[in-house]
Amino acid sequence: MVRRWVAVTALIFAVVVVINLALIPVYLRKSKTKPTTNSVAELIDASLNTLSVYPDGSYSAKMSEFTQLTEENYSFLPLNRTLLNELSKIDNSSFVFEAGRQQFLYFRIPDELVVQQRSAHSLSGIGIHFGQQTDSLNIVPILDEQQSSPGVSIIPTNLPDRSRLLRIEITTMPTMCSQPGIADSCTSVDYNAYLIFDKTQLSTWSVTYQASVACGDICSTLSSYSACAVSCGSQCDGDQVAGADTPVTRRYNLGRRNVQFKFQYETYSVRDRIKVWNDINLLFDSECVGTSGVRTKYLVLSNKTNVRVDVEPNCGCQSLSGCTGTLWHFTVVCPEVCPVENHRADTSSAVKLSSEGRIVTNGATLYITDEAIMPSLVASSCEPVTWEVLFSYQAAFPGALSFSKKVTGQSSDSTSYDIIGSLQNETIGGIVTAKWIVVSTKTSGEIKFNILGTQPAKRTIMTYIDSRSSFWYAKNIAAQESSGGQQFSIDRYPLFSSAHDNGYGIYQITNPTPTYNEVWNWKANVDAGIRIINQKTTAAISWMANQRQQAKQETGREQPVDDEQVGPNCLFSDNSARTIADAVAIKQFNGASGGNYCAWDNGNTKWKFNRQNNRGENYVLFVCNQRL
Repeated sequence: MVRRWVAVTALIFAVVVVINLALIPVYLRKSKTKPTTNSVAELIDASLNTLSVYPDGSYSAKMSEFTQLTEENYSFLPLNRTLLNELSKIDNSSFVFEAGRQQFLYFRIPDELVVQQRSAHSLSGIGIHFGQQTDSLNIVPILDEQQSSPGVSIIPTNLPDRSRLLRIEITTMPTMCSQPGIADSCTSVDYNAYLIFDKTQLSTWSVTYQASVACGDICSTLSSYSACAVSCGSQCDGDQVAGADTPVTRRYNLGRRNVQFKFQYETYSVRDRIKVWNDINLLFDSECVGTSGVRTKYLVLSNKTNVRVDVEPNCGCQSLSGCTGTLWHFTVVCPEVCPVENHRADTSSAVKLSSEGRIVTNGATLYITDEAIMPSLVASSCEPVTWEVLFSYQAAFPGALSFSKKVTGQSSDSTSYDIIGSLQNETIGGIVTAKWIVVSTKTSGEIKFNILGTQPAKRTIMTYIDSRSSFWYAKNIAAQESSGGQQFSIDRYPLFSSAHDNGYGIYQITNPTPTYNEVWNWKANVDAGIRIINQKTTAAISWMANQRQQAKQETGREQPVDDEQVGPNCLFSDNSARTIADAVAIKQFNGASGGNYCAWDNGNTKWKFNRQNNRGENYVLFVCNQRL
């Protein structure tokens, strides 16, 4: 049943205009709209109100805090879908709300409200609320026609009254459809809007629009319901070309789970953003880009067979009057399917291991990206086949730790096996041995290959460290431990310690023993190193507090620590941001052999500095001398 908007009391609003903007065809055939309970609609309303991303500067307010204008000309003008299509190139799928996609909300307003010298009141914002009216509003600020406001466009029209289109951009949360009972549904929602003047007054009239929210696989489960089905019917291998200035959604059913497929796109000189979803999983995000030439990505489905492609056009637009005329195209390439007459699984074409669109054979080498992302690895077959895949690595020195991980799965004519998905977000390399057995014939085989790493740029590593730690010496320690921040050697295997103490990667972690993931995943290696630095810093602060207390008890007064100049770059002082506790923490990271860097000497009643470790090296000096 389509939910009705509940009018608020006449004490607050004199007139309410209700317009079915988004779903005129559905409204005329409302008996075919999939019934939804109030609880489902209310969950979606709550997400749209509180979790969606509204334009910069938006804020929540109470309607009761506003007064109401009495002049009737300070209000919205009528707007319906037919008129809107005459004024702008609009794709019908843009009227349906999608999880994780940009959404345009359109309103028609008088020209004199924008040209402020023609109006006694200043248009300062618009208040929006989804669902049954409460006292809450999301206020989106509107600047004048000379100032752009991100996410807000005031678009001229060719109508005789010179009225304008006010367009508000919001982005729904990807998790909007992940709550129980919402998946694979089409839900009708209302949203109410009020013009705000002088930041304190509401327009004479409010306006209410109806829209549909599509969640999940609406094409196969709701084929008889037209409210959300406008994005259905697309065929793989079919090229989608731009023709609208609004968000676009297309849905595909690839007919096979966990399958790898090729996605191609081009956005030309005007920047657009393209996202590819598999249910609630974001498979690909182009970001806001303009491309010269077709780009190709190989993507892997999860357990569901449906794909949703969203296009957010003109994502780089900064014009207050909006931008038009973009051009883009994309293609979801059909994955390979099994023939009607299945090949025997012991033929060369029956069992396949593929990565990035290429067949993986014995002796092949795949590469982890410089963002620590594993290469895709998908097993496929035309009849049931079981897979056992072993990842293993051991560095080439005596006493090196041995790392391994085994995953298992099954492929068939309807389901591929996503091997990387089985790793549960681990990034691991070395030797990979994939063994397979055909269930029906017991025919077996194996494919043995390598996965190696890719060294990220030093700037990338240091930026990541900055994002994970506020301690200045975190980057210096990384540079000292791994020759400037190296995760991999020139042979693309993890960098290991020259002391052969089983330290690996950027932070050369030895205690606690590094995990397989920390050895190959440079981000995990940094995270582990930062955890150790945090622990050592806490211990160093506690140590120095105890030493200062001991000094005070011994001498009867506070004893400032002597300034300690370490090389040309580091001055540790009680009167600077870099205190002696920093030096203690740095040395502790290296083990603090030879004693903590600074300690109170009871016998001589003075501060003592243990600068060298048991190898006669000043580790703190090494760290301070690093050039970043």
